[in-house]
Amino acid sequence: MVANTILLIGKNKINFMEISSRMLQNIGFSRFSGNHEIEASFKSLRIYDIQGITLEENLSYEPQSLLQSVGQISFSICSGKTINEIISSLVCDKSFSLGFDPNSSSTYLLILNSSPEYETCNRGYWKEEEGKIITYNCFVDARKNIDAHDKEYIPELLTTLTTAFSPPNSSISLKFLSREVFAHTRDQKILIDLSLKMSGEGYSAYRIVPEEILRTIQNLGPISQNLYGNVAHFFDLGTQEKDN
Repeated sequence: MVANTILLIGKNKINFMEISSRMLQNIGFSRFSGNHEIEASFKSLRIYDIQGITLEENLSYEPQSLLQSVGQISFSICSGKTINEIISSLVCDKSFSLGFDPNSSSTYLLILNSSPEYETCNRGYWKEEEGKIITYNCFVDARKNIDAHDKEYIPELLTTLTTAFSPPNSSISLKFLSREVFAHTRDQKILIDLSLKMSGEGYSAYRIVPEEILRTIQNLGPISQNLYGNVAHFFDLGTQEKDN
């Protein structure tokens, strides 16, 4: 009699090369040619849900009145009713929308980090779509610079605002919701610099008979009893991480 077997599967992530020039052309991109170049100033927009305060609007309240700036960083606190309007004001583009529900009762913090420098791209691939310019991985350094500036200055602002708005015996919290990175060209068109990679997941497996599963389960007791709680916790966290 042949023993029943069970297939146990392990997962391995497989990274492939970036997409080819032919694939880019198939989705509408064209290669830069001649003296064509694009200049753009990059920005990052972070959105947080402020948990612990509710913005009570009144008839004299002007949403734009709460817009403030510190260096190249602008920020505002707003309600769900006005968040889309404030985003358009920050970005200086009425068509720029992230689709937040205007009926939301949440209070939001918006932080816009705007680089004062214009970066230039004159090689690679680009296209224009619905009034926006889309480039493919043309502004790598510009995106790195705005990321670095975010990491240096945003935590200071978040800590300051959390401290300032927290009541004496409790604390508000700022829950991160999303981050958008984009740019403005010299003629104030929105530019998105894409970076696309293809990836997949492959699986390997070994066969095991029920008797072996039973023996393994029966040995779990002594093993689990000798594990420190922190060791088990961190091991579990490690197994949940995805490989890059």
